[in-house]
Amino acid sequence: MTSIGSIDFSLNGRFKGGAAFRLIRPSKESIDFSYSDHRILLAPSTPFAVIQSPGLLSNADSIHYIRTHLEEAFDMLCILGKGSFGTMGTDEEYFAWGYPDNPLEVEYNDSLVFPMRGRAHGDLVPNSQCREIEIPEKPLPKYHVGFRYFRQSQISDDLFDAYRNMFLALESLLSTKSPKCSGESEASWLRRALENESTILNLVNLTPRNCADPVGEIIEIIYKKTRCSLFHAKNGQPTYLPLNRPEDRISTADALRVLSALVVQMSRSWHAISRPSSSFNLELGKEICEKVFKSTTVAVSDNMTTGCNDALDSLKRSSNIISSLKSTEISGTNTKPILMGLICAKQLGYLKEICSMYFVRHEQLLFNRDFETPLRLSDANGLRVKLRIEFENADQPKNRFLR
Repeated sequence: MTSIGSIDFSLNGRFKGGAAFRLIRPSKESIDFSYSDHRILLAPSTPFAVIQSPGLLSNADSIHYIRTHLEEAFDMLCILGKGSFGTMGTDEEYFAWGYPDNPLEVEYNDSLVFPMRGRAHGDLVPNSQCREIEIPEKPLPKYHVGFRYFRQSQISDDLFDAYRNMFLALESLLSTKSPKCSGESEASWLRRALENESTILNLVNLTPRNCADPVGEIIEIIYKKTRCSLFHAKNGQPTYLPLNRPEDRISTADALRVLSALVVQMSRSWHAISRPSSSFNLELGKEICEKVFKSTTVAVSDNMTTGCNDALDSLKRSSNIISSLKSTEISGTNTKPILMGLICAKQLGYLKEICSMYFVRHEQLLFNRDFETPLRLSDANGLRVKLRIEFENADQPKNRFLR
């Protein structure tokens, strides 16, 4: 049987498909729970939850379908007092199996994120006598309680929680500048307050070009469409349920970019906040991928390492490295190239389990992935690797979250 950690599962038994998602914290006890024709397995010291499905995973959307069943099962376990569990996130590390084209292959999915930022270094400039003079530091701006909500948004690992805190930051800053009147609705107050400050906040830069009503467009995005769906859960009303529909997360992440930019602009305009700012063309990321990951190969080991230096030493020493693998390829989308490769079972030879994966180019280690638990492919034909390459502007407010 195939297994991950101490959880065994078969690829050709009653359950045809399934997935293993990384947990926030491993379970303290073994759990075998049936929910809606699916089977959920957890075990101590295994950082993944396994869910088995009675049918094959028909297409790429199936992973979201099966995750929905897992999240509902976790809801039931929690309300029944049998444990509180959570997965790391919708786009994070997971294994899947049971796709029709290759039902006996295990597919490994993960993301590799490159933060990018621009910096102008140096704090000395020449004066008229060509002597360098020190630029004085700007005085520290006056504190505002809205900064607390902004910080809570930035340290959160949950997208919806981050949005709620960012909206509270907006409410705090905006109500200080333009207090809400008695009996005034939330939407009316937002329109009045933002219209009064539209010019100084330069709101036209936060909306599509030639937008006829920038204030109305911003309110539609951050309030009517997103805030109301996140802050309320009344039956029959539009609601964004955590870890549910992928399109809700995409819509919330897009709205958070607008909301964060608005809060930053308020802080700059009203409180003299100065923070780093830079931009870059995402096409640059694709060019980097083409150059850096060209001719990359995948190697695996039954050793678990603790860092890149240890991984490189292990790569040089270990006799359990599978070195002659199919070269990975770059397959493009508009902004997220994918690094792909296939490790056939016959290439594993006498290697009984996989604990670490190395991405190597010209005998140099680029990076490694440690599963933190053994993966055994006893009845699998191979391990297919799909690594999404993403780039983010590290000078902008946080917009990528684990959950």
